[in-house]
Amino acid sequence: MTQEEEIAQLKKELSKVLERVSEMVEQLSKAGERESEYQKQLSAMRAENHALNEQLVRANIRIEELAKLKTPPAAFVKANKKKPQEEQKKARKKRDAKHNRGRPRSTPTRGSWSIGCSRARTVICV
Repeated sequence: MTQEEEIAQLKKELSKVLERVSEMVEQLSKAGERESEYQKQLSAMRAENHALNEQLVRANIRIEELAKLKTPPAAFVKANKKKPQEEQKKARKKRDAKHNRGRPRSTPTRGSWSIGCSRARTVICV
């Protein structure tokens, strides 16, 4: 290889290296832009986090104040009461056998046909 060929080859390699360096510089500048955007987002989130923490502290203080007041319930509200154990297990009282029958039927006064007439309105009774 002659010196001229070697110089030409080195110039090609140098141009390739310079292209890669310029690509890396572009990538570095884009990364710097992204980093600045992330820094802005981070500072906004920190400010929001700080505001929310302050709001939480105020809410907790208000909750403690309200817990200290503890107003009594209204007069119409009754407290929940548990039933005693013996009432829950108490068996149901059975009804006397003499009361377990319906009304006794009476005998018809005119005959069995009059009962049907009074119940069926379309039948004409004579």
